[in-house]
Amino acid sequence: MVSLTKAEIDTLAQRVEPEVTRWLAEEPAKNALEALLLMVQAIYALLQPPELPVPYKEMVELAQTLAQGYDFAITWPYTREQMEAAMSPGHPDLRPNIPDEHILFVAGEVEERPTKCATRVLKSSSSSAEGNSLRTGPKAQKR
Repeated sequence: MVSLTKAEIDTLAQRVEPEVTRWLAEEPAKNALEALLLMVQAIYALLQPPELPVPYKEMVELAQTLAQGYDFAITWPYTREQMEAAMSPGHPDLRPNIPDEHILFVAGEVEERPTKCATRVLKSSSSSAEGNSLRTGPKAQKR
């Protein structure tokens, strides 16, 4: 865990802010939290090798410190109020694990779908006394 004073955080933020602001001008962040976390990642890039992971808790704590007390340049794309709101507990932007859970749920459903579909097809074709052929292609999808 990296332990920094407020003065050290401010000094590091001043070093990376112009570059991060330029990145955000080229490709805007989705929200204030994403911009803050980009700033945090840039700060950590100065402190440790890039292959070392930054613990999520540390990222959030440093982002909170920046949102509440760092004097961003006038070119920074978000207001202090927007950044503080993004860092408040319960704010939707502060829950980045939700999309991952949705992605995992959908991925699980997709993985199960071929098996479920194949089972349904086998059941319906074996129970069909009339011997209807299985429809495939675009016309079958319009049914």
